[in-house]
Amino acid sequence: MVEAAVEGIDGVAASSVEIDRGGLTYTVDTLEAYRAADPDGSLFLILGSDAAGGLDTWHRYEEMAEMAEVVVVDRPGAMGERPPVAHRVVDCPLVDLSSTQVRAWADAGQPLDGLVPPAALAYCRQKRLYG
Repeated sequence: MVEAAVEGIDGVAASSVEIDRGGLTYTVDTLEAYRAADPDGSLFLILGSDAAGGLDTWHRYEEMAEMAEVVVVDRPGAMGERPPVAHRVVDCPLVDLSSTQVRAWADAGQPLDGLVPPAALAYCRQKRLYG
C-alpha cells in the first residue's frame, strides 16, 4: 500500500528495510541501515510535534539525532511540543485529520477521494481492506 501511495511522486520511494530486517525493529536501526547504504547522504527524521514531544522515550534517541536531522512538523492540538535534541521546525499548512479518522471513515463506507492517494485507494478497494 505504501508503494501505491508514493507512486509517481518524484524523489519518494517506499522502503522495506524494516520488514526485511524482521523481528523487533527501532527507528535507530533503520537510520543505521540508511547510513550504511549511503554514508555521505543526508538523513532527515520527520516527526509530527505529537511524536516529537516524546522522542526522549524512543530507543537510543540521542544517536538518532546524531545520524539524522530531526525535523518537527506541527500538528493541530500538539503544537509547541519539542524534542529534547537539536531540531528544525517546519511551517506547513495544518490539516486536522488523522489516519485513525480516515480508517474509521473507510470502515463506515465514507468516500476517501482526496484524502488518500488514488493508487493507494484502489489498492484498499482491491484488497477489501476497509468497509
